[in-house]
Amino acid sequence: VGAGIFTIANGTPLLPLQILWINFAVDVLLALGLGFDAETPGLMQRRPRSTSEPVIRPALGARLAVAGLLVAIGTLVVVAWGEDRYGLAVATTMGLTTASLLHIAAAYEWRDPRRSIFTRDTFANGRFNLLALAALALAFVATALPGLNRILDTVQLDGDQWRACLLAVVAYLAVAELGKLVLRLFDHGSA
Repeated sequence: VGAGIFTIANGTPLLPLQILWINFAVDVLLALGLGFDAETPGLMQRRPRSTSEPVIRPALGARLAVAGLLVAIGTLVVVAWGEDRYGLAVATTMGLTTASLLHIAAAYEWRDPRRSIFTRDTFANGRFNLLALAALALAFVATALPGLNRILDTVQLDGDQWRACLLAVVAYLAVAELGKLVLRLFDHGSA
């Protein structure tokens, strides 16, 4: 009964319904918000992409793969840490929460693959911000509402458990921003 490649002691880091919750509750809202996003500045001044050129170039594909790996590692580390201290039910709930929060952070980070999210432009899209807040609320209610606790096999989290989930998000943001900084420095040095 595995939901993924990695298993944590007696189970899996996320249960199938928890993965579906992330995909159909959290990610759908984020995708809708990104669909209403403003165009990338200067997009219409760029030379059109050749039809033989891939939509996702290998360098961007590698960066996306690393970002996905960081989300997986952050989630697995929190689940393993939580299971050692609190047991499997709390650990999988922490995994669901961490993965949901990391998806929200990644959506903000990948709106522009080179510019920092620590700018005013990051929050210029009001619709995206509202939908991201709704996704955040869904991440919270998955742990807080008794009905969803039964459906998703989650439990309520305490302050220390939430802090561990948020620490993974802060670590992801730090690594992503460092990567963007290196890219900007490389671009500046090449020009």
